[in-house]
Amino acid sequence: MKLNQSNSRQSKLSKFSLTVFTLATVLGIALLTPAGEAGIYSYKDENGKTHYTDDLSKIPEEYREEKGFRKHKEARKQSSSVTGGASQAPIAPIEMPGRSAGGAIEVPLIPSGNNYLIDTILNGTVTARLILDTGASSISLSKEVAEELGMYAASISAKRTFQTANGARESAIFALQTVKTGNAQSMLLEASINDTYVNMDGLLGMNFLGDYRFEIDRGKNLLILKPLTDGEMEWGGKTGSWWKKRFDTYNENIRDYSRGAKQLHRRRDPKAVEYKNMAEYYKDVKIKLEAQANLVGVPKKFR
Repeated sequence: MKLNQSNSRQSKLSKFSLTVFTLATVLGIALLTPAGEAGIYSYKDENGKTHYTDDLSKIPEEYREEKGFRKHKEARKQSSSVTGGASQAPIAPIEMPGRSAGGAIEVPLIPSGNNYLIDTILNGTVTARLILDTGASSISLSKEVAEELGMYAASISAKRTFQTANGARESAIFALQTVKTGNAQSMLLEASINDTYVNMDGLLGMNFLGDYRFEIDRGKNLLILKPLTDGEMEWGGKTGSWWKKRFDTYNENIRDYSRGAKQLHRRRDPKAVEYKNMAEYYKDVKIKLEAQANLVGVPKKFR
């Protein structure tokens, strides 16, 4: 009887040891198995929609073999928002990497295939990793980033028609209160919402870069931003010529869209509504600019 009990205990111990060994072996294999080369891939479908994935096998075979795809070395940085509440501590300003060098601001760039990514802070609360695009006239954001900012395309009346490689498409337009990268910051910049972006935050275009003299140091992966003018007096970090140009641009847009809306309305063209909404959008942005100018004491001659 004792012999049988001893054999039974040994049998159970052997099974337990085998189970532990098997689990350890499986875990060891999982840990030692290479995860594959890091990176994400993108391809554009027949409708012009760009898709991103970190799994090459998820790209349709036709794009892997014939139509082509792109490999990006860096995945997008998950954008995040910081919101305040009654029970939360005061929000601390988000700090961005970057340094000033002899009046110039140097901002780190992140290589991604043939492009560069750049970390930005939008409206002081939302971080986004945007593609630096000197060919884009303005900032373009993904639906997800726009919604983090509280901007939903369906509730925005101001919309503009853009000409793309796949034809005309309408996008919602809104003004970003501030856009900051490194130690460089600009205010009241137009941004459009592009709902075709997948796993990317958007583009940083020339309406931000045009506020500076800029160059890209590809050897050091740096964006170098310099003031447009030297030695000119500033209000709110912007020169008098900057303020005047911004006011002139808004006044011109208000005039042109208002005239266009009236002409289209007389012809019963449905695009009259788009023009009217754009005129109202620029009127609203101009009011915000005037409020900021009053706050920092911009002289009347620059308005």
